[in-house]
Amino acid sequence: MASRLFEPARALEVIAPKYGSAYRIGGRLVLTCAHLVAEVGSGCQVRSKPNFTDLEAKVVWKAESADVALLELPATVEPWEAVVFGQLPLAKTGEKLEFQLYGWPQWGRTDRGDGRTAAGGRQIEGIIYLADTSPDGLLVLEPNRSPTDKSSLDGSAWEG
Repeated sequence: MASRLFEPARALEVIAPKYGSAYRIGGRLVLTCAHLVAEVGSGCQVRSKPNFTDLEAKVVWKAESADVALLELPATVEPWEAVVFGQLPLAKTGEKLEFQLYGWPQWGRTDRGDGRTAAGGRQIEGIIYLADTSPDGLLVLEPNRSPTDKSSLDGSAWEG
């Protein structure tokens, strides 16, 4: 039976051509942002959290009107059970929902002191207030854990 549990072990780092997060959604398929990868049919590098193994994945689909892409891991990788996606309730009563995510935000990187940084995975919990939306109509996530010093970051603190 498929699970709706938060499973950090499903999280992957996309490490090339750009850096970001991804999530194993079932079989050998991985959900990520389209802006992190090149065209369909191209390859990209990902890293598995449980064992920090670098893998070559293939871009198998990119949405035309959204920042979403699917990657496929090689046949040598054990497939995972499919995740269950649901539908959020309509926000008529100001309901709020808890969320959990795992990723590699820019503020979680460690400066090694030699000009290099190491990625630090972060588990982040928070609340989605269903009545709140961005100007674009997107949900607003209110994380409980965030960077303490945003002034030292270039770009988005959540990049990655």
